[in-house]
Amino acid sequence: MHPEGNPGEADVAAPKVNLEALVEAAADIASADGIDAVTMRRLAERCSVGVMTIYGYVRTKEELLAVLADRYLAEIELPDPAMCWQDQLVALYCSLREVILKHPTLAPIIANQRLDRRSAYRGAEVVCAALRATGMSDRDVITSFATLTSFTVGSVQRELAAIDSDARPGLASLSAAEFPNVVSLFGPLVTGDAEQNFCDGLQLVIDAIATRIPRRLTSGQFNR
Repeated sequence: MHPEGNPGEADVAAPKVNLEALVEAAADIASADGIDAVTMRRLAERCSVGVMTIYGYVRTKEELLAVLADRYLAEIELPDPAMCWQDQLVALYCSLREVILKHPTLAPIIANQRLDRRSAYRGAEVVCAALRATGMSDRDVITSFATLTSFTVGSVQRELAAIDSDARPGLASLSAAEFPNVVSLFGPLVTGDAEQNFCDGLQLVIDAIATRIPRRLTSGQFNR
């Protein structure tokens, strides 16, 4: 009989780590203490491994966060390509909003670094295909994609911030005589339906994008 048990038993019992475990740990830390708390040393302590072990799976913190973002972005529901282009954009970016609200860590990752993984490109492909089909120029397609994404991420960041601090003592203290428009308009904005506010803003952006679509000449029309 082997004095220390079955051969290979020590290997099975030894603590192990893999990329999935690192991503899980990063998600837990970010959820509890914010994205800035995700460090290689903190991950190593959380996973009971040396810091150099982590570098065997990811080269930088940004690379790890990109993998985490990719996991979250995979939850976005892609729209039916048979829908009109406007409805496809509404469905996609409303789904992105829901995913970010579910995983708040995703917002600063998207805002602060470029994502170069498959799940991020899934949504981009939908947007580019829908807009290209309208005859829009490639430059306007890219600009529209960037604008829609920036609006969505920025809007959700503000929404998340409002959840943590919905009180506006400064607004409440303003004189209606000095700030008549702010007092009358911003109160309902602050206390209104966040989802409806987002949808209204998204529709404004899409309406603006529609003005960039070239007008197709119909029969009987001629260039003047």
